[in-house]
Amino acid sequence: RKMSKSLGNVVDPLQVINEMGTDPLRFTLAVGTTPGQDVNLNMEKLTSNRNFLNKIWNGGKFILFNLEKVTGEEWEELRDVKFNSEADLARLGLAERW
Repeated sequence: RKMSKSLGNVVDPLQVINEMGTDPLRFTLAVGTTPGQDVNLNMEKLTSNRNFLNKIWNGGKFILFNLEKVTGEEWEELRDVKFNSEADLARLGLAERW
């Protein structure tokens, strides 16, 4: 069913931004739309996309936090690896290959 102001089924973007944040709304609109199609926007999609983005954010913070522990020697070793040959990949530790 199409959104209509008179029916009262319109999602107010400013209210959604206040409740969920801007990034989940942007992500939901970017992922959930097809050119030429109407947008079927519901709060359930926004909630699941907010949770997904939160996981991505926390993963990024985890990586950045652990990059501080990498030594200069380990950076040099990783910098020299070309990821297009089996021999170079075999030189890496299990965590880097996985």
